[in-house]
Amino acid sequence: MEKIGQRIYELRLSHNISQDALVEQLGVSRQAISKWENSQSVPELEKIVLMSELFSVSLDYLVKGELMPETEVAKSENNEDSGFSGKKIKQIFGFVFLIFGLMMLFLNFVFSVPLIVEGLFLVFHKESDIKIIIGYSLFILMIVPFITIVVVAFAIGFVR
Repeated sequence: MEKIGQRIYELRLSHNISQDALVEQLGVSRQAISKWENSQSVPELEKIVLMSELFSVSLDYLVKGELMPETEVAKSENNEDSGFSGKKIKQIFGFVFLIFGLMMLFLNFVFSVPLIVEGLFLVFHKESDIKIIIGYSLFILMIVPFITIVVVAFAIGFVR
């Protein structure tokens, strides 16, 4: 059975990394690497993790010599490459709703400004009580959705 020192040695050679280069990357002495490769000592867990990342192998392979089954390798690659995490989807939906909210805000503003102006005109001219009631009603009916759209757009767009 192959020992961890032999796997470190073979991986270092297969990646064309000298002992000196490995010393720099792991922050250990050259003697420590020599002892690991000759199975005179075993690296610390922290160094084993660093080497598994450096050599792009699993910890199981580095420690036990076990290769990952191909199906699990394919699964791990697919999971990493699938692209859309829950956070990413929330950000996309937030952005879409923000854009939609801003478009609705713009359209509401364009179509409601004339009605708001007419309502204010009726309020300030006070020709009759019914016109005052209609003026206030138009003002409230047009300004409340406008404010609601602004609040909802910012709430959906910026809450993540």
